[in-house]
Amino acid sequence: MESFSSSVKSYLCDKSFEELGFGEKERVKWKECCGKAFLRAVFLFLAQEEDGAEILSSDREKLLEICAYLLIRAFDIEAKVLKRERGNRRGAILSLPRGTCERVLYASEKFMSEGCDRCRVLYIRAALLARGTIMDPEKGYHASFRAQNEAGADELSAVLESFGIESKKHIERGLPAIYLKESGKVEDLLSAIGAQKFSLQLMENRVEKSIRADISRRQNFDNANMARAINGAQSTISAIRYLESEGILETLSEPLQKAARLRLSLPEVSLAELCRFSEEKITKSGLNHRLQKLLVIAEKLKEEKEF
Repeated sequence: MESFSSSVKSYLCDKSFEELGFGEKERVKWKECCGKAFLRAVFLFLAQEEDGAEILSSDREKLLEICAYLLIRAFDIEAKVLKRERGNRRGAILSLPRGTCERVLYASEKFMSEGCDRCRVLYIRAALLARGTIMDPEKGYHASFRAQNEAGADELSAVLESFGIESKKHIERGLPAIYLKESGKVEDLLSAIGAQKFSLQLMENRVEKSIRADISRRQNFDNANMARAINGAQSTISAIRYLESEGILETLSEPLQKAARLRLSLPEVSLAELCRFSEEKITKSGLNHRLQKLLVIAEKLKEEKEF
């Protein structure tokens, strides 16, 4: 079963394929500047050198196919996606002509000021697909992006800030990482990059958690009240039986004797229920006052016997 993060990425890759139309120009929804912004984020987060050659390496072959398509379209650069396996891990690489990385980054460096509004959306989407992860909402609300260098991390932070999404930076596995920790921020992130259905899923999960927590608090509160009531009833019953064993109970006033007999006859019911079983009309506070008086009498008697 796919993780939440993997499901989001699969959805965004498919969405990007659909939006691009792959050659069907009437369906293409990305401008050239958008494609360059997308490539910029991928190159900043994924580009590396291997055996003297520039490559993009990812476990998502579809992401590299998108990049190969955009390179042809925007830069007339041909690159072929090759499958690669390392141990138990499957992935792919995009082998690039020398100088491709520098060319892409130079051509897209002003995307924030000269591009359209969608450029920033696709930049963040690409960063997530390249080196991002989102925690399963059942475990918490957290999204992070691991950059190749400080410049990439700072640039992503600035793009997120342009959407009102404040991020923080730390070092993760020796590389700078940008992360978001609150559910609202992760929801805003998903909405911004076109994954609204996952944003709603997070929102629903948060509401369900809140409801479950509220129910749990209420249950704990009720249980605590019940425990206090039971403990209070047991203390009162012990006091009444003590007074009875000492021959004191029968010497007390009739109201106190009635209260004592009522409590002994119904040891497990609450004080409110006890009032309903009383022969006389009495309030909860009135009955409680009588039972407390029995407790005080019993305590005083014990103290006197000790000295």
